Amino acid sequence: MKEPIRVLHIVPKLAPGGIETLLMNICRHIDRTKINFDFLIHSSEKGVYDDELRALGCRLFYLHRLSARYFFLSYKNDLRAFFLQHKNDYEIIHSHIDTLSAIPLKEASLAGYPIRIAHSHNTSIIDRGIKRAIKNFYKKRIPRYASHLFACSNMAGEFCFGNNSFYNITNGIEVKRFLYKNDIRKKYREQLSIDDKTIVFVHTGAFRKQKNHLFLLEVFASILYFLPDSKLVALGDGELRFEIEEKIKSLGLEEACILLGNTAEVAEYLSASDVFLLPSLFEGLPIAAIEAQASGLPVFISDTVTPETQLGKNYFRFSLDEGHALWGKKIAKTLQQLTAPEICTAETLNARREPSEKINTFDISETVRQLEHFYLEQGASLK
Repeated sequence: MKEPIRVLHIVPKLAPGGIETLLMNICRHIDRTKINFDFLIHSSEKGVYDDELRALGCRLFYLHRLSARYFFLSYKNDLRAFFLQHKNDYEIIHSHIDTLSAIPLKEASLAGYPIRIAHSHNTSIIDRGIKRAIKNFYKKRIPRYASHLFACSNMAGEFCFGNNSFYNITNGIEVKRFLYKNDIRKKYREQLSIDDKTIVFVHTGAFRKQKNHLFLLEVFASILYFLPDSKLVALGDGELRFEIEEKIKSLGLEEACILLGNTAEVAEYLSASDVFLLPSLFEGLPIAAIEAQASGLPVFISDTVTPETQLGKNYFRFSLDEGHALWGKKIAKTLQQLTAPEICTAETLNARREPSEKINTFDISETVRQLEHFYLEQGASLK
């Protein structure tokens, strides 16, 4: 029996973010008799997926977090040592650290690894100053050191790779798991002590600047003026948690906002919710919005997000330049139109709930098919 192809995935960390969620979905469904994954992680802390990945046969290797000190003093040396030590372990190196992928791929190239993939998952750089300059510098060098370029959307590919050609790889989800379930809805709303008529707005995303939580809270405060029987449930956690909690207090939203932290029960909380909000500053192709549409929720999203995310009719894009007050007014008006002539409540919204028309094009089986074909084809070319 032939040995499986081993692929090394290079990731920022193994927290429950979009990249990590995608890779976990792939790892659970790929044919492990043919392809095995290992992970090189830019964090020395244990991640939420570590135990499951090990149970699936993956090996995990840890670098330090990419602080300025580590980046300038020893990062490249650590990469060089790793690739030399594991020279005979991998046919394929697959990097998911966006604009900085040129750094590990250069070291992999120098060490003689033939297949080196840079995978773009984003459409902008949020950093300023020297960090932004460094990321732009390395972004331009990705095509020099990558043998293949992947992106989750056209915008993500064009941002990271310019005019170079790239493969579009679908950000797949387990569609069946995210379909709406009425019994789950009742159970989780009871756990949260939320009335049947209360409209639950939900947001999924790490508590970092890109997700624009402070604007989200201002939008929700505006929505309450028109739809006072509403709650906001936020799934996720991160470095901005304290700032977000302070914003909730300053807006007087303590009774209306529920911060649930990181959870493996995203599908369940989506079933319990009524409306999905995502006013991000930028996104590659947000898995959270795909999951929400699988659950049949109307989606209100910033127009900075790639249009490939739209899979059905109840998907509404607004400009961040319109401001939070207009967002709130437009969201409330749209929801009232969706439920007309009835009063807009959770019950009337839920009665019109259905998964988006094109949701099956984002099933994880399609992503796995794409990657299995690529990995096996490239592996065969090396024999």
